[in-house]
Amino acid sequence: MKCPACAHPLAEGAPACPGCGLTRDALDAGCGVIPKLWKRASSPSADLTLRELNALNRRIAWFERTFPQVHLSVVAARTPQSVPPSAYAFWLINRAAFGRPAPPSRSYVVLFVLDAARGSLSLTVGYGLEKILPEPDLQSALDAGKSALSAGRLGKGVDASIRKLRRLLRRNLRTFRSERSRP
Repeated sequence: MKCPACAHPLAEGAPACPGCGLTRDALDAGCGVIPKLWKRASSPSADLTLRELNALNRRIAWFERTFPQVHLSVVAARTPQSVPPSAYAFWLINRAAFGRPAPPSRSYVVLFVLDAARGSLSLTVGYGLEKILPEPDLQSALDAGKSALSAGRLGKGVDASIRKLRRLLRRNLRTFRSERSRP
């Protein structure tokens, strides 16, 4: 795991980042109140239209049919200017109730946070997926949606990122399973 603010390696449960000193209390103070969220796709900032939300809900259902143990959510929100969008996504995945209750090492949650005002899409995963979806793969999934996002097609950009993430997760799970089955 890496610090969401400075990308310094961070041990699970560490009270503060050894690189920048970021704490969950500081994130709580900077991020404020958890926005009202729905099961799959939410737009408290109203940046996604109802049509885009419905399309994303269908795409998420498609993703979750392939990976029923994984809970995927998309939140379109105006992130606080004092907090990097990736840190906000980290805070939200740890503070909001996404997925099923599980110990951290078995948390199979994927969260996309779209901040249209800042032109950013962030992606964070629960601890249980970190070994299966390393940082370069998460960045590759984000990159898949960049052109649509920069053209203002927010829903299409997130959709492209979800489709890429599904391909990466399928590939990585095959590799992960074959490595675990070797003597």
